[in-house]
Amino acid sequence: IERTMALLRSGVIGNITHIDATFGFQADVDEYHRLRNPALGGGAILDVGGYPMSLALLLTSNTNQPAAITTITATGRLDTTGVDAHTCAELTFDNSVTASLSTSIDTATGMRARVQGTSGSLTLPHPFLPEGQRNGTRAVIELDLDGHRRSVDTTAPMDCFSLEARVMHDCIADGRIEPTWPLVTHEASLATAGALDRWRHALTEHLTQ
Repeated sequence: IERTMALLRSGVIGNITHIDATFGFQADVDEYHRLRNPALGGGAILDVGGYPMSLALLLTSNTNQPAAITTITATGRLDTTGVDAHTCAELTFDNSVTASLSTSIDTATGMRARVQGTSGSLTLPHPFLPEGQRNGTRAVIELDLDGHRRSVDTTAPMDCFSLEARVMHDCIADGRIEPTWPLVTHEASLATAGALDRWRHALTEHLTQ
């Protein structure tokens, strides 16, 4: 993500115009499991919807200030338990960037992200788990610049969960109460939570029309 942000800040694909991001899987669990239980905050949006949403907010941010969402509409379907099982959202930001996000707990849509710019596009085949694995460390960034394609490889010193633990350790050791941008700050956490709430509300509006 740090490498991606550096590339985007360099203007390699020009100005960002649209973001596509998804994270979905099929959860073979009973109705009492947290993923399907409304009393336990179940549903796709609250479980994995935060991944594409937080990425969209980061990509549209100005340094550590996320862009504001001006409009959000949603479609989707509910599980038999009443939680959202599969949903897609269309967003417009106050900087005119648009985004198409999707998340699911009943369909294995996988995970991917694509950023369209005025001069090309940037794709992350595995934006949330390097190599598509929990212990993956190698990430690939694919660039398509006016038909000329190239890949940028980057390798982390440890997997993403270990990196989270390391950041937590460093914050405690340094007496800091939050990490530095582009890691998720308190403000970014609140922005993501608010955006997920709006996504859920937009889906409810769509399903009750």
